[in-house]
Amino acid sequence: MTTQQKNKSESSTQSYLVDFLKFSRIRQNLSAAALSKAIGKSASYVAKIESGQLEPSAKAFARIATVLELTDVEISTLVRLTALEDYEKFT
Repeated sequence: MTTQQKNKSESSTQSYLVDFLKFSRIRQNLSAAALSKAIGKSASYVAKIESGQLEPSAKAFARIATVLELTDVEISTLVRLTALEDYEKFT
């Protein structure tokens, strides 16, 4: 896989993750500010996640998943995509 293909794959995976988390927040009728308060983080932290500038820590992801009421299937899919993205960085 070329560097360009890796970058495209990473950006599409990241885009999916970002879009899915934002969609899930909206699905729960939560503002970014409400989500940040519920997970004990700043509004800028949530904004950085939703813009793809930051990946949440495992602890923050668990809090986000709980607040957004993500299903086990949704959580495992997001975790697998993140693991795949990490794997592709090193191959």
